[in-house]
Amino acid sequence: MTAIERRLAAGLHEAASEVDAACVPPLVLPEAPPRPGRGRPGQQASDGWRQRAPRMLAPAAAAAAVLAIAAGVAAIGP
Repeated sequence: MTAIERRLAAGLHEAASEVDAACVPPLVLPEAPPRPGRGRPGQQASDGWRQRAPRMLAPAAAAAAVLAIAAGVAAIGP
C-alpha cells in the first residue's frame, strides 16, 4: 500500500467513524423492468436472426481471411 493509499484509507475511516448508523437510510433498489420474451428489451421474437446475423458475420469473415492468408503462404512457401 502506498503512502497516498494509507492516507486516504485513514481519512475515510476517520470520516466513517463520525457517521451515525441510524441516520443512514437503507438502500432500496428499483425493480427491474419486465423483459418481453428472450433477448434485449424491445426485440421481437421474429427479429432474432436479423439481429444476430451481422454479429456472426464478422467472426466468419475474420476466419475466412486467416484461412486465405494461410493458404497463400502455403502455396508460396518452399
